[in-house]
Amino acid sequence: MADTINSTGSEFVFSDWLELFQKYRDDMEKELETVRLHKKEVQNIRQEIYDRYENGYFLRDDKRIVISAPEIIIGNVNKSGQLLDDGLSTVVIRSGGIDIQGVGDVGYIRNKATFIEQRAVDSGCDGLEEVVHDNASVMTQARSILLDSNDSTEVYTRDISQKKMTTGIAIHTDTVLDIDASVSRHEWTKAIEDKVKVLNDNLSTLKKEVDEKLDEIKGLFDEMEKDLEGDQELLSSEIMSSTNIGALESYGQQLADRSIGLSRCIDDFFVSVSLYAEQYRQQKALTEAKMTKSEDEFKNNVTGAGISINAEQIDITNTDGDHAVRENDGTYLRIMSKNIFVGAVNGKNENHEKGTIALRGESILVETNDRKKNGDDLDMPTTGKVEINSKEILVSSLDYEQKKDQERTEKNLTEEGNIRIRAKKINVDGTDLEGTAAGELTMNSGKISVVSAEVDKESREIKEIHKGGTLELATETVTIGKDAAEKILSEKIEAKTNTELKLIQGDKATLTVSGNKLTVEDDGTNFSKGELTVDVESKFNKKMTATTIEANDVTGKKVTVNNCLKAPSLTAQG
Repeated sequence: MADTINSTGSEFVFSDWLELFQKYRDDMEKELETVRLHKKEVQNIRQEIYDRYENGYFLRDDKRIVISAPEIIIGNVNKSGQLLDDGLSTVVIRSGGIDIQGVGDVGYIRNKATFIEQRAVDSGCDGLEEVVHDNASVMTQARSILLDSNDSTEVYTRDISQKKMTTGIAIHTDTVLDIDASVSRHEWTKAIEDKVKVLNDNLSTLKKEVDEKLDEIKGLFDEMEKDLEGDQELLSSEIMSSTNIGALESYGQQLADRSIGLSRCIDDFFVSVSLYAEQYRQQKALTEAKMTKSEDEFKNNVTGAGISINAEQIDITNTDGDHAVRENDGTYLRIMSKNIFVGAVNGKNENHEKGTIALRGESILVETNDRKKNGDDLDMPTTGKVEINSKEILVSSLDYEQKKDQERTEKNLTEEGNIRIRAKKINVDGTDLEGTAAGELTMNSGKISVVSAEVDKESREIKEIHKGGTLELATETVTIGKDAAEKILSEKIEAKTNTELKLIQGDKATLTVSGNKLTVEDDGTNFSKGELTVDVESKFNKKMTATTIEANDVTGKKVTVNNCLKAPSLTAQG
């Protein structure tokens, strides 16, 4: 330690070191640049300590060092290259740039370990920092990339070296593949609060350690100064007695022992200060990064997270590792979002001329039923709407067939095919935007039934007529029995009613059938062609005028009346 004495011979570097240590301790909560400046200032001290008191070998050249051999093994190994312990040794490579190259068309780099971690952080000159810079990134480029998660122990069941890939990226897992692009409010609020709490607890412990180590260093400095002062007194004595020489050797041994303890204490102090500075930096950065948005603000504002999948062909399937489609009940594909768009469109957001979207399955459900908890049950009220809009809409129950190399064609109506529209209100509207009836509604079937009736809740078959039900046909012209072009003409028209049938013109009934009685009320009835035959007893309670009437009297004799027939009442019998 003779060279630790200044040229004055009475002052030691200990005071300078203490001043530097104290300044480092006082500035350990300063910005990163200040902390790193202190680390550089104490580098020479740490180097001198390791040079003097620690065992080991140090090799350095200010220009270049080349290690060359056909095979190079670096590690805590014996001459055969085998590890000397149970894996507790460490190899650290630290530099501003590290370049690992495997040269040639068969060159390779292999990493093998139970745990492999890659993090894009700046670890600083001592390896104790974890600074994330704006350009932090991990880049991997190759003609083919394979990522495999094998759910096995002892030995991997898949040998990825045997999987030959020409180009592309293959990602495989036996269990779960989680691709997540999302922002978590919990992570940026509560999780940060928890991390800051842990860091604050650590900082309290580390600050105590730093102060204890600094006090210990001061004590060791005081003791070593006393030893050095005693050493100088002995060396400057005019009489060198055997006692003095023995004391000198004793002092030298004490100084050597204290120097080793001092070196370790100083090194521990530097580590504690660096750890404190780094954790304080993290605590400050996390506190500043904590999200201040309320829960409602977070829910209602865009986070910017997104996933983009782009390819000429995209297949999403539920198959196992043998490429067989899974058929168990737990197989499903779920898409959940507030807004979902599926479109056969081009880059201009225009419809492809022959673009198609196909949904196919044994059962397809499209619903807007909500889900609301009601104890252990669920209420599922219908909300919202389903809108279908197209130039032509076809709803059918048809069987198809597709012959080789041909488009599919209709084969026949599906046996027992059924289309049912069920709602409290059903409106078929053929009006334009101005409210004008401009469209056309055509119903064509072997049998058409329009009823207002009660049905069985299971079979949906008609049980009885609905009391108070009505059927209204309202248009300028109603034609029953033929179409407008008179291509279709009904063979039979039948009207049935249980109590009453009415035909109304204007605001009064003109024809009423009630209780098996027909009543006609009009301004005159004209039979212009054919014959009117009455096979029942007839009564005329008002005036009747006829040109000619032929009848049989009670004796069966034919009676003819020309020009005039007047009577209070007339009875004709056949």
